Amino acid sequence: MTIIFVHAKMHMCFQKFLFFCKLLLIIPYLLAIFLLFCFYICVVVEVGMVLEVNSKNPYKKIAGYQMEKMDSNYISLEKKTSNLHDKIFNNDCFTKAKVNIEQSAELPEYMYRGFKGDPDFNFFEYLKLAKLPYFIGGIGLVSTYIAGCNHLSPVSRLGNNTTVKKVALGVAGYYLGVELAKALIDIPIKIFRGIDLNHPYKNMVSLREGNPLDLPNNKKKEYHKVFESVDFTRWDLLYKYGDGANTNETFDKLAKKFGATKKLNDSDSALKNKIKSLIIMASSWKAMLPAFFATLGVGLAQQSAAEDIDFSSIFKNIANLFKKDTPQRFKNLKISLNENLVKPIVLGIKQIWSGKSFASKIIGRTALISAVGLPILANIMILNKTKIKNSEEGGNVQ
Repeated sequence: MTIIFVHAKMHMCFQKFLFFCKLLLIIPYLLAIFLLFCFYICVVVEVGMVLEVNSKNPYKKIAGYQMEKMDSNYISLEKKTSNLHDKIFNNDCFTKAKVNIEQSAELPEYMYRGFKGDPDFNFFEYLKLAKLPYFIGGIGLVSTYIAGCNHLSPVSRLGNNTTVKKVALGVAGYYLGVELAKALIDIPIKIFRGIDLNHPYKNMVSLREGNPLDLPNNKKKEYHKVFESVDFTRWDLLYKYGDGANTNETFDKLAKKFGATKKLNDSDSALKNKIKSLIIMASSWKAMLPAFFATLGVGLAQQSAAEDIDFSSIFKNIANLFKKDTPQRFKNLKISLNENLVKPIVLGIKQIWSGKSFASKIIGRTALISAVGLPILANIMILNKTKIKNSEEGGNVQ
């Protein structure tokens, strides 16, 4: 018995020693990530210092390369001043994509100016930078599992690969769940009320005198949303100006979407309170719903059915789409999507509903019922609250 006890004790100590060795093997990866981050910050700061030194010329030179401002606002100081005023953009997916890309390209500049303590660094730039940990955190979480794969035995590596896949799917499920929850509010509102809560516009912000950015008229651009909040709704951008223009043209069109049966005398006055209520209610629901959808996305990734999700097979079929025998390849893609994505998701939802224990069953069913029912309830409440009733038209009819 004593020998067996000693052997068991030695085995436990050996396992702890192996675990400690694995932790030591991960440290170089963490150190490398930290050094890369420090290097990135140093580069950003150094570039910013060179930009500041050469700020007298809108065409900056860094390390012998010509750095030109790609936006038309900054190509020449002699451009028309119309480019230096606030402007509402076309409401299409391409414009929104362009705005998001340009905004992302500005993040290093925001970071440098924040580290430097620039007095013109504002709350908008802080909010944009605050999103970075949100997205980098998911990548970091998956990377910590991937980092140790090469140091495991073949059997352990197989199990770790399954864990990595589930963690990666969980991170993706979280992000997709959050975006889906918001879309289930945004899309019905755009369809039934004509209000796009993500409608972009360019906001020109005045800077202090002597700012090193040296921009035309001492103004820099920011991209906002017309209906981003009830306090900062840009009503002025919704009016039409010019000779013979109907000032309330936009509001007249929206009034029909809000349920007005006749043309209103002051459609802007009649709609502003309705739109404010819509923004408040939509923002509240968009803040709450992601909790249920993110829970569902992460939970779905942890089910055994998620192991059958195979994106590599789907991507191979997509890559082969435009080769010979195209009709058959489209059929193959359809089969692959069904087998490698749709069926595992449906089975995963069934597993969440069934649950492995009483607690998991309650949590799973609550998330599923909430994900289906709450968006419907939210849209019914918003549409009912913002509808222009006959009694409200009253004497406001032309």
